[in-house]
Amino acid sequence: MIRPKNSYFPVLLSFTVFLCVLANAQETEKQYYEGSLQLGEFIGEANYGYTIVEGDTLLDGPFQMSRSNLQALLKEEDSSFSFTGAFKDNYPEGFWQFQFGKFQSDSKSQVVDIRYQIKVSGRQELASGLIVRGKPDGKWVYSIDQIKDSQVEKTLFNSSIDFEEGVPQRNFSIENDSSTLVGRFLRNGLAHDEWSLFGSTELGAKESWIFNNGTLQTIRQQKNGVSHTVQVFNNSITTDTIINLDSRYIKALRLQGSSTDTILFLNKGIPGLLAENAEHYQKLDGILSELGESQFMPRFKVKVPYFALDSLENITLDSIEIGLEKSLAISSSFLNDPHLNILKLSDPEAQYLYGVVSEITEEFLNPLEEMMAFHQLGILEYA
Repeated sequence: MIRPKNSYFPVLLSFTVFLCVLANAQETEKQYYEGSLQLGEFIGEANYGYTIVEGDTLLDGPFQMSRSNLQALLKEEDSSFSFTGAFKDNYPEGFWQFQFGKFQSDSKSQVVDIRYQIKVSGRQELASGLIVRGKPDGKWVYSIDQIKDSQVEKTLFNSSIDFEEGVPQRNFSIENDSSTLVGRFLRNGLAHDEWSLFGSTELGAKESWIFNNGTLQTIRQQKNGVSHTVQVFNNSITTDTIINLDSRYIKALRLQGSSTDTILFLNKGIPGLLAENAEHYQKLDGILSELGESQFMPRFKVKVPYFALDSLENITLDSIEIGLEKSLAISSSFLNDPHLNILKLSDPEAQYLYGVVSEITEEFLNPLEEMMAFHQLGILEYA
């Protein structure tokens, strides 16, 4: 028997496909948000576009977030901020500008073009530049100015760096109210040639780091008219690796020398200015990373010698760590014992034993503790 053909099936199938397409279109249709938003410590009003793809919210289109409070300004102080830019497929894209301000006002106003205007004093931070797929691109400038009566009274900090898809390029400059650092990078982001730090009062560079294709060879410092030079790495290194020029690198440099001059080089000067710049960029990276996909931190690249630890060396270090923890606890219990500290004043033997424990701690335990700290940071291989 021949069954009649079901004429409803093609219609039902087409309708089902239509519903699926419609649901998918609704899911990826661009939507908009306008209202309160919190990004870490920043709470303000925001508006932006986004799409929902497979349950994930992806920012797309212009983005703006800001906060300012006139009543707070007139009463005491206002902490304001403004972030403007755009996203594409959840990546920051295009021109971005960040403003942070802490202002006070004397409450005096004037009318200009039917608008009341008041002058403010305080501090303003301004950063701007292009971003490509979450990475800085082109020239980025970060400045901090001291403001008086709505005019720039003094520049406290200024950083100007060229990037290409997140990689620093060519010349750069970083300055604060007392020093200016200038240097340059190769196209691959490696530090190269002389990086010089100039003071606001001295003639000539007061500190210089000499790089060769990412390898720091010499640190030179002028102090009281006398030049001090410290040799760091040399060209005889056969195995090296590339790392970021950050706090870990500065700690790795400490492993190359133990002189007082070397420690002074690494506590301030060029490292201090680089750390100040990194702190400001970290703030921007934190904001962008909380919103979408971002790799905004400037990756200054350097080379260091690399000596991989074998399994036996790692086992030895683990054993040292366990023994060191116990030894430090015992040492601390002796040196900080109030009764022993009183007894050593009148008992020669107690004073002698206290001195032995103190010397062992200073000469052996403290250096071992520093070595283990380097190991935990993953920089012991760079020694």
